[in-house]
Amino acid sequence: MKKSIALMLATASIGFGSTAFAQQRDYVKTLKECGIGAMVAPSNETVAIITNVTWDLGTTAVSSNMSSAENCKGGQKKVAQLIQNAYPQLTADIAKGQGQNLDALSVAAQCGPTAGDKFKTQVRLQFGQSAAQGQGKTQLDKNEDLYGIVKSSAVQAGCSI
Repeated sequence: MKKSIALMLATASIGFGSTAFAQQRDYVKTLKECGIGAMVAPSNETVAIITNVTWDLGTTAVSSNMSSAENCKGGQKKVAQLIQNAYPQLTADIAKGQGQNLDALSVAAQCGPTAGDKFKTQVRLQFGQSAAQGQGKTQLDKNEDLYGIVKSSAVQAGCSI
């Protein structure tokens, strides 16, 4: 009995110690900047909050804040905003393999010059494969697909999204 209590206390203390940074962000800010809501509505905090609460009472936002608080801001949010605000222009640039919006996407994904070229190539390859399967999808689904492609391409290229 004493061993199991000691084990539970040790486990709890490890969990609390690893979440020090995450606890600095208050709950409302977490709902604005993390989880599904931040991906769906990165430029509209009210919609982000409503989405997070409606989807799963905010548990995804809280868990993403706890497990990887650094991902609740910065590059991923900028990428999501760019995709939401300039999807048609982005897809045109991706099809050409160059352009102002594709360059902005590379910057938002925090790619350096060398990684940026590899990133753009990966996005173009993956998007070409995905676009063929995009018939009948909603705009939100298309945005989510492109976001997944960008995130995957950033990892492959060595960007720090």
